[in-house]
Amino acid sequence: ELICVMCAQSTHACHYNYKEFYSMDDQLDAEVKENAELIAFLLDERGRMALRKKQLERSLNEANNEI
Repeated sequence: ELICVMCAQSTHACHYNYKEFYSMDDQLDAEVKENAELIAFLLDERGRMALRKKQLERSLNEANNEI
């Protein structure tokens, strides 16, 4: 199904006589790719935070052992 770039309606429901349309499949593919990139970024950040947490816990344990 083709979607109007101006009103985001399908070609048969479009209120504009605009000539530029995009495929819903293309839009969904772009959104899936964008979401996958975001998920990968967040998982990477989560991994970094977990590593940082372990480093801080280790430092805290070492400091407590010195006291």
